[in-house]
Amino acid sequence: MTTAVVFPGQGSQQPGMGEAFYRAWPTTRNRLEALSATLGEDLAALCFAGDVKELRMTRNTQPALFGLGVAIYEGLVARYSLDPDYVAGHSLGHFTALAAGGALDSEDGVTLVRKRGELLEAAAGEDSPGTMLAVLLADPQEVAAACADREDVSVGLYNGPRQTVISGAQEGIAAIRKRLAERTRARFRELDVAAAFHSPVMEPAADAVDRTMAEVDLEPAAIPVVSDVSCRIYTDPVVARRDLSEQVTAPVDWHGVVERLQEAGVDRYVVIPPAGTLAGLIERIIPNAEVVALEVPADAAALGCAVRSPEGVSDEGNNRFAAEVAVVTGGTRGIGLATAERFAAGGATTVATYCSDEEAAAEAAVKLGDYDALTAVKQFDVGEFDAVANAFRRIADEHGRPTILVNNAGRMDNGLVVRMDPEQWASVLETNLTGAFYCTREAARQMLRGEGGRIVNVASVAGLRGWAGQANYAASKAGLIGFTRAVARELGDRSIRVNAVAPGYVDTRLNEKHVGDGEVTDQTVSGRAADPREVADVIAFLAGERAAYVNGAVYRVDDGLVG
Repeated sequence: MTTAVVFPGQGSQQPGMGEAFYRAWPTTRNRLEALSATLGEDLAALCFAGDVKELRMTRNTQPALFGLGVAIYEGLVARYSLDPDYVAGHSLGHFTALAAGGALDSEDGVTLVRKRGELLEAAAGEDSPGTMLAVLLADPQEVAAACADREDVSVGLYNGPRQTVISGAQEGIAAIRKRLAERTRARFRELDVAAAFHSPVMEPAADAVDRTMAEVDLEPAAIPVVSDVSCRIYTDPVVARRDLSEQVTAPVDWHGVVERLQEAGVDRYVVIPPAGTLAGLIERIIPNAEVVALEVPADAAALGCAVRSPEGVSDEGNNRFAAEVAVVTGGTRGIGLATAERFAAGGATTVATYCSDEEAAAEAAVKLGDYDALTAVKQFDVGEFDAVANAFRRIADEHGRPTILVNNAGRMDNGLVVRMDPEQWASVLETNLTGAFYCTREAARQMLRGEGGRIVNVASVAGLRGWAGQANYAASKAGLIGFTRAVARELGDRSIRVNAVAPGYVDTRLNEKHVGDGEVTDQTVSGRAADPREVADVIAFLAGERAAYVNGAVYRVDDGLVG
C-alpha cells in the first residue's frame, strides 16, 4: 500500500487539539517539550489550554500547529512501523511536511514559522487584516474569473472540485461574494483565520519572509514532498525555498496536491491532527480513498501496522492488541495492574480504573506511561451505577468504544457468618458482583454498537470451594462465575465472548496475610503464590483472538489448589 502523510494548516486549530497524543505517546510529549524549550514558550499549554482568541493569532497558530504536527508524527512513526512514501501539507502544513520528510530541522522550523507568523501579522496590520471566504458549490474557474478584475482579492485556496477560498481585503471579498451570489448558486463560509493569507494583502511580508527563509538550512528530503503551490513532487531544497516564499501571496492548490498523489499511486492518506477538515477535503476529491484521520491515538490502529515494542518489553505478542480499547477495573494494583500493563505492552489503548487509593493510582499512571501506548487511569466506584454509566460514556468519547473489559475490581471483608453484619455482606457483593454487572452492562452496550468484544471476569477459587470466614467473598465470586456463564450464552452470538479466571493464592496486597503465614506452601503443588503477571497472561489469552473458540469458560489459575 502506498501511503502519504499529510499535515493541516491554519484554520484547523482548536483548543485541546492533540492532547490525547501528548498524554499517550512519550515520543510526542518529549518532542513537543523540546520544541517549547527552543521557542521559549509552552506549546502544550498553547495547544491544550489556550483560548480560541489566543490560538487564532497567527504568531501563535503557526508554531502551535507546526510543533504539534511534528511531535505527533514522530510519535506515530516511533510507535508504528509506518514508512510513508510521500508527505504533503496544506499551507502552513507544507513546513511540517518538510520537517517530517527530513528536509527541515524541527527546531529551526518552529523558530521559522513563529517569525513567519509575526511577519504575516504585521503585513495584515499595516492596513486591515482582510479575511478569507470559502465558496462552495461553484466552479473554481468561475470563482477565479470573478476575482480577475480586482487587485485586492484573489483565489487563496483551491480546496476541491467545488470548494474554493477567496482571500483579500474586506471590501473586495464583499464585492466578489455579491457578484458570485448573483451569478451562481454558491454558498459561503468565513474561515477562522486572522488575516487574508495567500493574497495581495500579504505582499508587504513577502520580502521579509524571503530573507527569513534564506537564513534557514534546508536539506534534500528523505521522503518526497508534494508542493501545495506547484503540485510538484520534489526532494530538492531549492524547490522548497522557492515555493514556500511564493506561498505568501500565491494560492494553495490542495486539489492539485491530492490529484498528484493519486497519480503517484497513493491509495492511503494519513491525516495528522487536527485532522477533520483535511480528511474531509481528501474524501471529497477522491471518494474511494482510504483516509485515516487521527483524532485520538486509538485511530492509528486502523493503519494495520506492527507496533514497535517499548524499550525493555519483549516482542512476544507485539501488536497483539493494537486495535483494542481495554478497560481494566481495579487496574492500579496486583492482578489489575499486571493485566493493564500486558494490554499496553501489546499496543492496546488501556484504561485502568480505581476507587480510592490515590497513591497506587499515581504509581500505576507512571508505570503505564512508560509504554508507548494510549493509557489512562480513571477514578470511579464500580458499585455506583450512575458513576459507571458516566465513566463508560467518557471512555468511549475520549478513547473509543471498549473492545475488552476485565472486571477485576474486588473487595474482601472477612468474618464468620454469625457475626457478619448486613453492611459487611452487602459491600463485598456490591463491588465484586454488582459492580461487574454494572460494568458489563455498559461495556456490552458499546460493544454491540461496534464489532463485538471480550469480557473477562476475575473470580476466585473461593467461588468454587468456599472458605470459612469468607461467606460474602465466596458468594460474590460464585455468583460472578454463574454470571459469566449466563452472559456468555446471552452475548455469544453477538460476537462478545465472556469468560472468567479463578485464581488461587496470588502475591497481592489482598492476599498478603495468607501468603505470609505458610498457608500457600501447604496447599499448592509448587509451594508458592502466583505472580500477578501469571494471572494476567491467562486473562490476556482469553481477551485475545487465540481464544476465539472459548466462551463461558472458567480458567483456574491455582496450581492445583482445587482438585
